[in-house]
Amino acid sequence: MKNNSSNIIVFYLIIFQFFVLGDSFPDIGRAIRIILAFILVLDFFINKEKFSYLILVFTILFLFSILSYQESVFIEISSFLFLLIIFLLKENTSVFINREDLKIIFSICLFSLYFQLFSYYLIYEEFSFFRGDRNHSGIITLFFSILLYRFKMKRILILTIPIFLLLLSRNLIFSFLLFFILMNFNVFYKYKFISLSLILISLISLPLIVNFVFNNYFLDVDIGSSNDISRILSLKDGSNILRFKITGEQLENIFINYNDFLFRSESINDITRDVFKSEMPHSSIVEGFYRLGIIRFAVLIFVMIFLIRDKFMFSFFTSIFFAGAIIHNVLLINLSFLYFLINKLKIK
Repeated sequence: MKNNSSNIIVFYLIIFQFFVLGDSFPDIGRAIRIILAFILVLDFFINKEKFSYLILVFTILFLFSILSYQESVFIEISSFLFLLIIFLLKENTSVFINREDLKIIFSICLFSLYFQLFSYYLIYEEFSFFRGDRNHSGIITLFFSILLYRFKMKRILILTIPIFLLLLSRNLIFSFLLFFILMNFNVFYKYKFISLSLILISLISLPLIVNFVFNNYFLDVDIGSSNDISRILSLKDGSNILRFKITGEQLENIFINYNDFLFRSESINDITRDVFKSEMPHSSIVEGFYRLGIIRFAVLIFVMIFLIRDKFMFSFFTSIFFAGAIIHNVLLINLSFLYFLINKLKIK
């Protein structure tokens, strides 16, 4: 299999799962992860120059899996495959794709996203992709919009704007606004080390800060949120208060018992779900600590930062890290693969 051929297949699989299917079918997502791992491992296995890297990464990740003391073999295998794909994507060669082909692919994706939106609305009278969550749908839209911005697909990007309004996702709007600001004001990238340090510290501690503010100033708020345009500017949201409260408590638990979480790897669903309220904490950062352990999650973040070689990647990383800080299941789903793949994507 020629190198670029395997990379193109990887690119198409990721695009298909997230922008055509909307990451709506878990079984298909798991199958695609296995296929991705197989393609990448095979590519590295038959390439003598890459084979030693494959063995090194495989050995280190396997040792981490043993040290994690994971009770669920399924979750540990999933975490292992996730990190294996990440490290192989990091070292993979560039993906060369024709601009016209890319335009056709993105047009098909846009059609699929609108089809999902209106099909879901006809059934549930609420706009969402087939995934069934406006905020997760917003994250998919965020990545799609950033890809369009990166490759100067202006017309398709303009046609994406109505999705922002239909979803009414504050996370989507604020995250893309942050990306746009960072792309157009050079001062942040000029001092990127200081900027990234402050951003990381702020976002990791965000659940504790928000939890303190909500508990002290937004005490009497009903659970739930509005479902109209006013939702975008309304942060005083009872559902958010409950979720941040749970998130803050779990982050405190990690800080207090950090020795237990150096390698530990568990399902955040079993640990952090408030059974009575049936709410999930809103932070992929907290989820990352629980799912991968402190050391593995820190390595993942370091590798992502290592790929920041220009203003675009700086803005891209910051916006998705911001989005992940206030919603669960962002950094750990396969959308993370796009961050690594886009660094290799070249237009012919």
